[in-house]
Amino acid sequence: MDSLIGLYRNKVRSKKWYHRIWFHLIDMSVINAWLLYRRLATSQDLHANTMSLHDFKGQIALSLCQSGKDITRKRGRRLTCDVDTTAPVSKRRRPNTFIPCNDIRMDGVGHWPKWTVQKERCKRSGCKGMSRVMCTKCKVHLCFHAKQDCYSVFHMQ
Repeated sequence: MDSLIGLYRNKVRSKKWYHRIWFHLIDMSVINAWLLYRRLATSQDLHANTMSLHDFKGQIALSLCQSGKDITRKRGRRLTCDVDTTAPVSKRRRPNTFIPCNDIRMDGVGHWPKWTVQKERCKRSGCKGMSRVMCTKCKVHLCFHAKQDCYSVFHMQ
């Protein structure tokens, strides 16, 4: 347990002793969860698809940071920087869009369709359609019309 905790220890330093104990307990619980995850994966013969400890901690952090968030309620001041909207847009290939993990995708909070100007390929696996509808939380384009409803399938599967 100590050697696994030492691999990716929380680097929070504090003069208060109970903060150190608290973060050590969090580290221990994450390591125990990862060990249970690995045990379950090996018992179901899914050993090739198991995440490393680093990826497992990253997924936990991502899920905790984004779960239950409603994007429509924003805090803080508005951004007032000067953005050059007249700059030419490059016609090169765009990078792959980040698809959020299943915990965020299916939490049911703050996923609202938004119409955009540009069309992009639908990000649901198996769909090759083009869409102008984007999810405000996931930031992915999905088909959302009478013939094909990839939007609800993407957030419910």
